[in-house]
Amino acid sequence: MFAGIEIWTVGHSDRSAAELFDLLRAAGVQVVVDVRRAPWSRRHPWHARAELERFLVARGVDYRWMGAALGGELDHDFDARRKTDEYREALEELLRLAGAKRTAVMCAERDHRHCHRQFIADDLSARGAIVRHLVEPGVTEAHQPPLSF
Repeated sequence: MFAGIEIWTVGHSDRSAAELFDLLRAAGVQVVVDVRRAPWSRRHPWHARAELERFLVARGVDYRWMGAALGGELDHDFDARRKTDEYREALEELLRLAGAKRTAVMCAERDHRHCHRQFIADDLSARGAIVRHLVEPGVTEAHQPPLSF
């Protein structure tokens, strides 16, 4: 059902709002799905939910927060979260959204390998989606799901 849907991931990290927007624009992203459980930043207040949403929407990029269902941190039991109905339903909603508009899943960590976006990407790939990680301007990585035996 979701085979071939393309979806991106990105970490805002310490990028300015303009740098993040340029990265999204270069990939043609139309919707940012924020999967931070706590969508704010003391050091980078322009990445707080309300500010970021205003900034992106003013530039023609839709913003959705799905951190309640898809948020998490690696030092917590994210595997248990992945088994919940709430998580699975949110993942399917994310895939439907990505099927309609070019979508990027966003969290704070720059490197997806150090973030729960890695697990979300695994789960999206398992459902047939093509996942690409926005790394730097002009640099993307195809997601490599774990090998299953």
